[in-house]
Amino acid sequence: MRHPSKVCYDGRMPGYLPDLIPDGVSLSLPSLKTFLGALFAAFLVLYIIVSAVLVFHWRRYGMHSRSVALAEAVFGIVSLVLAGFAFLALSQL
Repeated sequence: MRHPSKVCYDGRMPGYLPDLIPDGVSLSLPSLKTFLGALFAAFLVLYIIVSAVLVFHWRRYGMHSRSVALAEAVFGIVSLVLAGFAFLALSQL
């Protein structure tokens, strides 16, 4: 741990928070952006697969009711909005 009398670039005293990244390890912004982008892409692929299975079961076993159609619409709209916000947040890095 660094000496607590030194002040960080943002004015905090480094002794108050533990060092989460060991000395010698550098997380540059491009590598972090690439990692988060790859993580987001993997999550989206998994989410699309699970969503397809869910919609299949809703349509196959939902007896074509109005509540199932409403659930599909809400699920789809909320999924798109959340994915859009996540993409916008990642694009701001």
